[in-house]
Amino acid sequence: MSDFPRDPALIRRLLDSGRILTARAAVDAALHDAPDNVRLLQLAGRIAMVQDDAAAAAILLDRALEHAKGDAVLWVDRALAAGAMGEAKSFGRVLKRSGMPPHFAIALGDLATGRGASARGLGAADARTVRRAEAALAKRDFTTAEGVLRPALAKPGAKVLSLLAAARRGKGDPRGAAQALTAALKAEPWAAELRTALGEATARISGPLAALPHALEGVRLAPRSAPALLSAARLARAAGVERHAGPLADRALDLAPSDPLARRLGAEAALVRHDGRSAIRLASKLPSTWSDRTQVLFRAHAAARDDAAALDVLADATDTVALTLRGQLRQSMGDAEAAEADLRAAIAAEPANGTAHRALAYGTTLAEDDPALDVMRAQVDANPNARLVRYALARAIEPYDPDEAFDYLARANDLQAKAFPYDPKVDDAEWARLSGPLWDAVRTAPEGTATVDPIFVTGLPRSGTTLVESVLAAAPGITAGGELSVLQGALFPYYDALEAELRPDGSTAAAAYEAAARRRSGAEGRFTDKSIHTFLHLGALAAVMPQAAIVVVRRDPRDVALSMWRNHFPDGTQRYAATVDGIARHIALFDRVLGFWRDARPNAFHEIAYEDLLDDTEGQARALYDATGLEWTPDALSFHEKTRRIDTLSFAQVRRPVYRDSRGGWRKHEARIRPLLDALEARNLLPD
Repeated sequence: MSDFPRDPALIRRLLDSGRILTARAAVDAALHDAPDNVRLLQLAGRIAMVQDDAAAAAILLDRALEHAKGDAVLWVDRALAAGAMGEAKSFGRVLKRSGMPPHFAIALGDLATGRGASARGLGAADARTVRRAEAALAKRDFTTAEGVLRPALAKPGAKVLSLLAAARRGKGDPRGAAQALTAALKAEPWAAELRTALGEATARISGPLAALPHALEGVRLAPRSAPALLSAARLARAAGVERHAGPLADRALDLAPSDPLARRLGAEAALVRHDGRSAIRLASKLPSTWSDRTQVLFRAHAAARDDAAALDVLADATDTVALTLRGQLRQSMGDAEAAEADLRAAIAAEPANGTAHRALAYGTTLAEDDPALDVMRAQVDANPNARLVRYALARAIEPYDPDEAFDYLARANDLQAKAFPYDPKVDDAEWARLSGPLWDAVRTAPEGTATVDPIFVTGLPRSGTTLVESVLAAAPGITAGGELSVLQGALFPYYDALEAELRPDGSTAAAAYEAAARRRSGAEGRFTDKSIHTFLHLGALAAVMPQAAIVVVRRDPRDVALSMWRNHFPDGTQRYAATVDGIARHIALFDRVLGFWRDARPNAFHEIAYEDLLDDTEGQARALYDATGLEWTPDALSFHEKTRRIDTLSFAQVRRPVYRDSRGGWRKHEARIRPLLDALEARNLLPD
């Protein structure tokens, strides 16, 4: 057997990370060594449930129950398997013969319906006390409800504790609610409503990411409960865990197609899939009174690449959020004058709108006496933690007072790093995985046969990838996709199958990528994809899509480091870019990764230096066209004249002819970025 983990906790970690096939292979290997291990059998059953094979799960759980007939957790899982197979009635007959305590047998029967079991235990309370508490809660008289329950708290049951939690939640005490729910779950861990409620309480205390495991367990215990699914989908969306958010939203929408929240979350899920048409359909059905209906509809039209329709949705915009959205889209479209007007109006409507300040400063050159600068300074004075306004102010005043600008920038990056901390161990572990046994598996996997032929442009952020993409997209019939961000999602199941030793040929991954890429870009023919971190996956990419062309862009690391340091990236992305150490580490990672691929796949990609493109634009452009199989066109040299939407920080720069202003820009700020330069030098990253 292969070297899979045998520890159930490690296998569970694989399952929780979405690596289902690897988890299945690991548990099978572990069961080969310990075929009667109850916990392994239970885990194998749960994996089978995730794979929608309830019949296999039932067999595995029945085997486990032969060794642990009174194990309540096994019975809960067995009830869920019965429900998934539609065998609630026959399972009920099994329960009658099982000798289970009546209250537990009722709960198991409820679990088998798929709608979940409610908390039932009353403890020292009587039914009258429960009814009085429920009546008070219905009237939103939370203090009375808690008072009614207090005498029963010496020996409370799960039902009493759930009511107590509701009263505390209503009084604005999420910690007290969480304490009551935790105690209730110790008595009845199978009660789905308690898990869902604990997720909601935890979200208010520690945020959605900490709450998500509770919400997901609530869904596992009640897979046909719309409230459980909606709660989990909302928390997953808020936490940015798209692997769960989309499927949960889709399931909730299937169960409650008319529910406004289900439609709202379904629209968000469609947007994440870059399915603008589905998002438009769902957003259009939201009630006119829904608070952000027009904003969701705007984003849906923008995702469908129907910019005119998106602008039409916000034609009468007056609130700061809508004006900001419209201004940012107009920036991406190249309508700088209208964008500036929108963003100034957004700031006038809400001077604390950091997103509008940032967009204005990044897209408009502000004069030293522009009133917008006074508004920015006032916001920073009023709120020292105004992170986005600090980025905006740093960008705006740098031409006039670079020392003050870099002071603002240092504080902005400090706030960014605290809000979205970077853990380099995550990147290092991912690269170790991709370049270790997983790369060995890719090399020995069947050769890919996909004919899709995108042009991937990759490199570090701020290295010139948008410029290179623009040169390529000037060719007839080429659609500039921009940062499509769909490759990693398409490769994830491929990697999982490889680690499970299933030897996939990559055709499914290639098809998934092509479908998602075309949906997002709107391309019918050949297209570009300049997603930043494609460089990590060059080996698998070349194996899965052998017809694809890959271009890697390099730039002087000092200029890259400076540009990262002085720019704000969308919150939660490029987290390394807010600290000196993070920037140096990431540039070093890129250098290490590129060296690896040069040795491992020397002919799989074309390298271009940003500086060479500036010095010899036509020569380097011709080499790009040759490397990517494009027929040369003089239009490549006038790429800036082509009208298209550009959704990156370089939206203004690539609308100009090739310019050299930013080359060697680090020299002007050498003293100000000395820590960055020292960090690069310490890692031997400075050019000779």
